[in-house]
Amino acid sequence: MNDAGLKWLLIDSCGAVATLAVGRGKMTLATETVAGRALSAEWPAALRKLSAIAAWKVNELQAVGVVHGPGSFTGVRVGLAAAKGLCEAAGAKLIAVSRLEVLAEQGVAGGLAALDAGRDQFYVRDAGAEFLMGRDEFLTAARERPVVTPDEQVANIRADAVLVELDATSALPMVLKRWSEARFDDVALQDANYVRSERDIYARQPLAGGSGK
Repeated sequence: MNDAGLKWLLIDSCGAVATLAVGRGKMTLATETVAGRALSAEWPAALRKLSAIAAWKVNELQAVGVVHGPGSFTGVRVGLAAAKGLCEAAGAKLIAVSRLEVLAEQGVAGGLAALDAGRDQFYVRDAGAEFLMGRDEFLTAARERPVVTPDEQVANIRADAVLVELDATSALPMVLKRWSEARFDDVALQDANYVRSERDIYARQPLAGGSGK
């Protein structure tokens, strides 16, 4: 499919701040930044502002690209819900991309893309596969290999890591490629990319010396 003239919206709500962007084809027309915790309340107003700048109505949207994790648990869910709702309302195509894959595109061949997962754990993309790793496992995997990350927490333990900034427009090349290949996601079935399962996320941690029950 030809992306010339394609009217798109991108959403990345995986980090401390969320970004939305609108554009046509390969051109970004406007972007808006919203505090991550305020996204659920503020994204409709942000979208109206962006649509006004772009001079088109929301129902003219053809594609909604969303970075669906990993990242902030609440942020990822809000961003994905907004993207799915807009696709339903506007009849747009949904294209969900992994934040780790977007990040890997900023690095070099043979390197690792890494995100801080908190609690001394890291989300890692290596050769197309994604993992949740502990500190020691990550340092072993990253030994003598380039690492790209947007997080200072990762750079603190790998001083030679390449720090990059990610926002919604970082996903644009991948979204346009998916559009050209007519590879879209099912709005009803698409879920967040947690890397680990929801069972692991919600699992209660055992108390010291106890069974955790």
